[in-house]
Amino acid sequence: MLDFIIVVSIVLILAGLQAKKTTQSKASIILGDKNGANNAIVVSSKGSELLVDEPFMMVKLKPDGGISKPVKISAKDLQKQFSDALDAEPKKPYSINLYFESSTKLTSSSLKNIQNIMNVLRDKEPYSIAIGGYTDSKGTYEKNMLISKNRAEFIKDILLENGVKSSRVKVFAYGESGQLFSTKDGVREVKNRRVEVIIK
Repeated sequence: MLDFIIVVSIVLILAGLQAKKTTQSKASIILGDKNGANNAIVVSSKGSELLVDEPFMMVKLKPDGGISKPVKISAKDLQKQFSDALDAEPKKPYSINLYFESSTKLTSSSLKNIQNIMNVLRDKEPYSIAIGGYTDSKGTYEKNMLISKNRAEFIKDILLENGVKSSRVKVFAYGESGQLFSTKDGVREVKNRRVEVIIK
């Protein structure tokens, strides 16, 4: 779903606003859809105000400072009329967890997700990648820090083999901190033996 507020003429995109004011003239303002969440913007001009609180509603600020009545605009027409403004919106980070059967052996499903990562990289050019390695609570602190680093480096090497430049990748080791599934010390848990790849 689309998540934006567009002000065209000055070309400004803001996301996730709730009842905030915009005071610009000679502009079109469209409220996007934030995945079904409540979203609203108060348009203010020359002492008058108008609340826009429905997705895909557009109002225009007139040259004399007046505010037009809200008009519904389809997603198709929105894309057609304001594609430049939509394209200027920063792309959201992509995040995926890859899970390990052992130190640096990926599960079969995670191995298949490597191709998904490569597909995302093609769509997000230019990009930067953060790779964080994690372990379960089995083993000592020192050993888990080393394993988590090795896991992150292992995924980095795979990406480099697939054409990713080393300068775009940063590697982090977190050991058994940041568990997805909380366990007691000494417990093996596949959901915690992971690498998180974040692409911005």
